Amino acid sequence: MAKISVKKDHNLGLEQALKDAEQLALMLADRFDAKYEWKGNKLVFHRTGVKGFLDVTETTLEIHVELALLMRPFKAVVEREIHNYLEKELR
Repeated sequence: MAKISVKKDHNLGLEQALKDAEQLALMLADRFDAKYEWKGNKLVFHRTGVKGFLDVTETTLEIHVELALLMRPFKAVVEREIHNYLEKELR
């Protein structure tokens, strides 16, 4: 199983960080056909071959993704999309 872990500091405050996390989830859901749900300040997502979570705090966003064997070729694409989105949104 391939794993992706990204932790990004921010100074948006919790409310704005949660809104940005929702936008990231919508983008990933649309682009990769994933389902997600909020459990407190943790966004849990999954689809066939992919599962993970996005943990939102007052000062950080932490993303963990696990890709099953058949999804490993997409690791670089998924990781790039996450980094690009965070760089754009967390300025």
